[in-house]
Amino acid sequence: MITLWKAWFLTRRTYIIGFALALPAVLSVWFDPLYYFVLACLIALCLALVTDTIWLWAGNRRLQAHRKMAERLSNGEQNPIELTLQSSYPVRVRATVIDEIPIQLQERKFALKVNVDAHGSHHTTFMIRPVERGIYTFGAVNVYVKGRLGFVERKFTWEANKSVAVYPSVMEMRRAEMYAFSHKLSRPGMRKQRRIGHTMEFEKIKEYVAGDDVRTINWKATARTGSMRVNLYQDERSQDVVSVIDAGRVMRAPFNGMTSLDYAVNAALAFSNVVIKKHDHPGLVVYGSKWSTCVKPSGSTLQLGMINEALYGLSTEFDESNDEQLVLQIRSALRRRSLVMLYTNIDTLGTLRRRLPSLLHIAKRHLLVVVLFDNTEVRSVAQSTSIATLEDVYTQMVARDAVQQKRDIAIELKHHGIHCVVSPPEKLSIASINQYLDLKSRGVI
Repeated sequence: MITLWKAWFLTRRTYIIGFALALPAVLSVWFDPLYYFVLACLIALCLALVTDTIWLWAGNRRLQAHRKMAERLSNGEQNPIELTLQSSYPVRVRATVIDEIPIQLQERKFALKVNVDAHGSHHTTFMIRPVERGIYTFGAVNVYVKGRLGFVERKFTWEANKSVAVYPSVMEMRRAEMYAFSHKLSRPGMRKQRRIGHTMEFEKIKEYVAGDDVRTINWKATARTGSMRVNLYQDERSQDVVSVIDAGRVMRAPFNGMTSLDYAVNAALAFSNVVIKKHDHPGLVVYGSKWSTCVKPSGSTLQLGMINEALYGLSTEFDESNDEQLVLQIRSALRRRSLVMLYTNIDTLGTLRRRLPSLLHIAKRHLLVVVLFDNTEVRSVAQSTSIATLEDVYTQMVARDAVQQKRDIAIELKHHGIHCVVSPPEKLSIASINQYLDLKSRGVI
């Protein structure tokens, strides 16, 4: 009886009818015929409740639910969660599924309305978008099955407690890899880099064919073999390419529910994957106000997994990061000239001038690329044409000044020989990979 009581619920239809009978019940004090009408309705309602209850609990009828998902979810992406319902009822039933999704998602009205065929199954998929890395815990799957008359619901609770880790976006990594090595490259912002052909790494000597560059003719091999031979070159390999992430307070700025740090983490993972595919050695440096961590560049097959694990637990600080700490970390970790891709955020020229000495120190020994965030919300305000009040004018002037300062920062960095990329957060991976491919094709690295 206790089990029945815990699983027995009235539907909205029952409450509506009950409230609708309240007024006639009050009026029946003065109008006797209404008393018999209300009494007949209540008897009919009770019979309907008994009928639905017997039908729902008769025999061994039940509706089972199973949840299926990936072992790891991608941060900032729409991740599919699949639910499978298996019915043992002899007729088609209507059900409401309430999955106890992780508290981090703050989804308080999640419910799925489904119909399950007699002795059949039903598959449904819903999407969740986590916006922070960490452990997400799913609870039970609750299924409410309506009776034939629609007055009573039976609750089935299936314990499906499971904790999954939300890692940097693997989906973004795969997309970036696919487009980076595709000839179609139709995604906005991604472009195919033209290969110059003369880099520093020699591949082999081959026989001359029409169309080969005559400047690559190997005269010694030609004299030795008696036929025209040319040198064949390829992109330089085994170069150190390091992603550096600023974990200070400047990376706490939110964009579409995620922080700048989360976008940088996703971009660093996708960028490192392309670096591996290009046969270079990716590495990672993360630094804050008083600390720094490092995954030294390596060509190991386990390198991407090590970088992913290092990125998984990152979080921003409320203090400003220490660029001198970064200089010391790079000096100890990188023994040869490397490409350093620095993800940070600089909003004013005053901040740039304060950080410039450290950046110049890194640029003396390495090829430094500074990746900055383009605040799309500020840019939209600066380009807005709907100005109605004086306050709107002031707001737009401030926004335009911020956009212009970002342009001046990029110009100032390039003036000092530091490459700069300014990109919207959602296109950060593409912008980083484009810059890397461009520098590599030009033989700058």
